Amino acid sequence: MDKKYKVVWLCHFDNEEVHQALQLNTRLYEFAPWITIALKTIENNHYFNLYVVAPRYDIKSVRRIEIRGVNYIFYNPHIKWNYHILHNRFFDIDYITNFYEHKRIVNDLVNSIKPDIVHLFGAENPYYSSTILPIADKYPTILTVQGFCSHSKQRLTGYQKQRSQIELEIIKKMYVAFYETKKQGSDIKRINPDIELFYHTYGSYRIENPPICKEKKYDIVFFARICKDKGILDLLEAIKIIKIRKPDVSLCVIGSGDVDEFKRYAEKLDIDNNIVWAGFQPTRDDVYRLAVQGKLCVLPTYHDIIPGTIMESMFLRIPVVAYATDSIPEINETGEVIKLVPTGDVLSLANMIYLVLSKGESSDSLTEKAYIRAIEMFDPSSLYLQDCLDAGYKRSIEIFQERKSNMNI
Repeated sequence: MDKKYKVVWLCHFDNEEVHQALQLNTRLYEFAPWITIALKTIENNHYFNLYVVAPRYDIKSVRRIEIRGVNYIFYNPHIKWNYHILHNRFFDIDYITNFYEHKRIVNDLVNSIKPDIVHLFGAENPYYSSTILPIADKYPTILTVQGFCSHSKQRLTGYQKQRSQIELEIIKKMYVAFYETKKQGSDIKRINPDIELFYHTYGSYRIENPPICKEKKYDIVFFARICKDKGILDLLEAIKIIKIRKPDVSLCVIGSGDVDEFKRYAEKLDIDNNIVWAGFQPTRDDVYRLAVQGKLCVLPTYHDIIPGTIMESMFLRIPVVAYATDSIPEINETGEVIKLVPTGDVLSLANMIYLVLSKGESSDSLTEKAYIRAIEMFDPSSLYLQDCLDAGYKRSIEIFQERKSNMNI
């Protein structure tokens, strides 16, 4: 870009640095690490002035902070009176109001910034994603698709159905988007054939000073959001099968979610004594310290682009077994570095896990190849990421100006 543009990122994330800067007494829940990675990669850049607009539910009013040249604006859209009572028990206020408060607040904040472009990260989270719909009529916009909730294998009803509808509406309205994998690009094009695509990855997933654990405590680790779509039920069933041949097989489940349902299922399968439910971990470093205690990472997810769990495991040099879902097979395009089985095939999953565990140290060469592949795929330079963003932003502005001119003719 010839001049330094004002860029707004609409996203949802949290990290330790932001939490401390806001001086919050609430519990830290670090999530969406790819946003933090991208921010660290491009902060203090010479391409644009960056404003990050993101929702938070532990603040009472709009909070503004600056960290290394990046302007952060956090807002809380929720109506406080009896929201928490209604949210889980009867209905979701945001569902009824079509996320009105998010749209109103974000629209006001964006108008106050007067950006040259607005970049939305994720169309699948309607709480903040839906705010782009009215904004796209006033400013050049661009989308990074983080995941497709419309690809869920579960039957979508109510709120989840509306999530899918908003996701599709956003993709259809965008005229420029970033993509990370070939499969993701083709999926976006299928929804919106006219959209222009630019490749970029979030930046480095390399883990600085990764923890090392020579004495492994667990056979298997699972670290992700604990839900059916991430394949936790399939993994539990696979443990049941493995236990026949390996009675002492052990699994450590790391993450948050409605674990009670899955604990009951584990008891039903008579594998509850083989599982440690480590629960929520505040930071990624806490997750990594637990993850490296496993001989093998298993993620039988049903829909994902390329999960952070797999990327991080590759950098942590933990062997990976996963379902061949969505874009995940692209990791093996230059040679096998992770073990894949057909999606939903629990018996094949169990057999592959048992095979990798039985090989022991022979899997070391695979993890080294995976580490090299991870650097190739997920560790571009900051200049590379900035160039990718620059190209996409420039094209979005051009198209917006062309459309505006055509409307004035």
